[in-house]
Amino acid sequence: MSIDSKGEPSVPNKKYRPYSSKEKVRSKYRFLPSKVHSTYSLSNLYELKEFNADSLRKSENFNESYIVEYWGSENNFLKNGLGVCLIRKENIIAECVSIFHSGTIAEIDIVTNPNYRGQELGKIVGQAFINKCLEKNVMPAWDCDNNNKASKALANKLGFSNEEDYALYVLK
Repeated sequence: MSIDSKGEPSVPNKKYRPYSSKEKVRSKYRFLPSKVHSTYSLSNLYELKEFNADSLRKSENFNESYIVEYWGSENNFLKNGLGVCLIRKENIIAECVSIFHSGTIAEIDIVTNPNYRGQELGKIVGQAFINKCLEKNVMPAWDCDNNNKASKALANKLGFSNEEDYALYVLK
């Protein structure tokens, strides 16, 4: 790198592209075990399963590209991650996985197929995921975009309390 005539850094033969950032407001939640009911009722129309290699292949949301982005590899997720899914007629209709797992904390990522929303299936997979976390002495964690009302409502139903809002800056 060199300095131009105005004293600014310049990179020979390369165009300088400044980055811009966009602020996103996020909500961070704290899990309160005393607020949650660890049981749920599951219709015999659905089957609850732990995430495995087959689930990853069938998942439209937590597929290979998602797993590689957040976990580096499918094997790493299967070895160190957590996940559950609800299946109906061999299709995943609701799923919950750890987007992050430190060994003591697991960040929740949860999706329900739009055709099945409003039936509390997200709550069922969320509760099953939380139960798995607690069995392993792992604290579940929840963050979401501040304007995601459905996520905030589900967090409260699952025993989380809004601890704080924070700004996240995304480079473009």
